[in-house]
Amino acid sequence: MAKKIFTGKRLLFAAKSRVEVADWDVFEPQKGEVLFETLVSLVSPGTELSHLHDTHTKPTQYPTNSGYLSAGRIVKIGTGVEKWKPGDVVLSGLGHVSHAVFPESHPFVKVPHGMELRDAVWVKIATIPLWGVQKAAVRLGSTVAVFGLGAIGQMAAQLAKIAGGLPVIGVDLCQNRLDLAASLGITAVNGKTDVAAAVKEATDGYGLDCIIEATGTPHVAHSLFEHCAHGATISILGGVHKPVPLDLYTHFQKKCLTMVGAHTSGTPNEADSFYPYSHEHNIRFLMKAIQTGLFNVRAYTSKFVSYEEGPAMFKALSDPESGVLDVVFDWSEVAQSSNLLK
Repeated sequence: MAKKIFTGKRLLFAAKSRVEVADWDVFEPQKGEVLFETLVSLVSPGTELSHLHDTHTKPTQYPTNSGYLSAGRIVKIGTGVEKWKPGDVVLSGLGHVSHAVFPESHPFVKVPHGMELRDAVWVKIATIPLWGVQKAAVRLGSTVAVFGLGAIGQMAAQLAKIAGGLPVIGVDLCQNRLDLAASLGITAVNGKTDVAAAVKEATDGYGLDCIIEATGTPHVAHSLFEHCAHGATISILGGVHKPVPLDLYTHFQKKCLTMVGAHTSGTPNEADSFYPYSHEHNIRFLMKAIQTGLFNVRAYTSKFVSYEEGPAMFKALSDPESGVLDVVFDWSEVAQSSNLLK
């Protein structure tokens, strides 16, 4: 039986809409295992809030740990481990938990030397909007709109701009999100106004070649088709968990539209002639794009705070008017007290 070596911490979804800071037992890694220590973790707002408030298609079983995005280091290895060594800085799928034991085969991603972890921790979640942009077939000269400017939508808009979209329009109801998008060169449109008129003006009456749906809202998804140019592609990036009525003849046949799903589970592990961008390729691109400053993720970190502020931060993230887009939690205090990396 594994030996307990430390009492760590975690952010626990204790019950519906209730977050608590709780203890977490940390064990010695056994043969073929490594012990990972979180230094920063990032909230994935759409997924985590749907589990916190039990609005996801799959009912949440409470209590449950939270999150799946973290960056940190390997602090101990079991016998027989060759791939990793103590001190290796990596991304993991752990989330808002200070420590965990993983098998050596766990798909950690090495962080380039010198890259700040509060930036690197964005890489895995950024594969979601990148996939959405790739599935939308955004290319040089495409007219693009992203509906929904939460963290995923904001990143999708910036990546569409990097891919050559012009203009890239961002639509949302919250002014603080629109202001952030505008500061990064996105044409911001308030969803409370006449969106169709704004799209026509921004595209000189042409319409949209590519639409990325990032609200996850059925009535928004239903409204997208009126903005499409002939032959446009609609990428469903947000999790739309309820039915959406479609007029196939008017919306698809007459305008030759394409609608595609963009869930990252569909990203191929190996590149092929049909889809040349593998998951590994996208990870490498995002690391370089963030590290070189091509892709600005720091702008989306509304708060960089201790994990102890987790309950307050999830409350803020649950309120679209709070101005908090996303949060990176700092776990360095726990790491220092553990003294496991010697």
